[in-house]
Amino acid sequence: MNENQKEPLADAVLDAWELGAQVDYSVAGADLVARRELEQLESTAILAATAIAVAQAAKEPMRAAFAMRLTELGREFTAAAAPRATAGRRRPIGASFWLGLAAGFAVAWLGFGRTADAAPETLREQLMQQARYASVAWQPGSSQTHGLPHGDVVWCKERQEGYLRIEGLEPLPEGHQYQLWIVDANRVGAPVDGGLFDLTRTGEHVVPIQARLPVNEAKAFVVTVEQRGGVVVSEQKDVVAIATL
Repeated sequence: MNENQKEPLADAVLDAWELGAQVDYSVAGADLVARRELEQLESTAILAATAIAVAQAAKEPMRAAFAMRLTELGREFTAAAAPRATAGRRRPIGASFWLGLAAGFAVAWLGFGRTADAAPETLREQLMQQARYASVAWQPGSSQTHGLPHGDVVWCKERQEGYLRIEGLEPLPEGHQYQLWIVDANRVGAPVDGGLFDLTRTGEHVVPIQARLPVNEAKAFVVTVEQRGGVVVSEQKDVVAIATL
């Protein structure tokens, strides 16, 4: 398959499943592509579409954590099959590349990145009613210049979903944001970025956790003050809240 065939083929698969029709492989020159690769591409699109259709039937939007996990899987497939130089030759891209490509197209076409319409408070309550979760209270960090935190963190490992319920912290000066970090006991190196958030008023806030990487064993949640836009690795100079499991 050449470069010009990839996108039309993926579009044909997704168009067909969205309309409930047969896949028109001719748009991508299917006579030049192995039937096995076409079937794998189609199967992956079906799986992604089915998962999202089930959520829609239940009147629940696709959760951001689920979308992120699909994206990670697509990247893993692609990375595993990327061409590598060996003895002066490049290994051809295999079927796993097309699986990753199909997953990416399917998620993007059918709703990837869609944020939930429900309020974070509602989603937090739903998580606590529907899944097993860990809950831990906030403790003040080493920096107390932005107030004293109260509330808790709820986190579900299986869903890779969680929420901060926090009050007592103050809105930050212009040019700064709060940033969440997740300490993963099974990960070497810096904590996982859990997302940025703003507090525009005093009082209680519920903030969705937006983990940038899968979290295997959460041991602590840490909130720091960083420059607007966040940082890749925090120097932990302004730690305002800690919740340790």
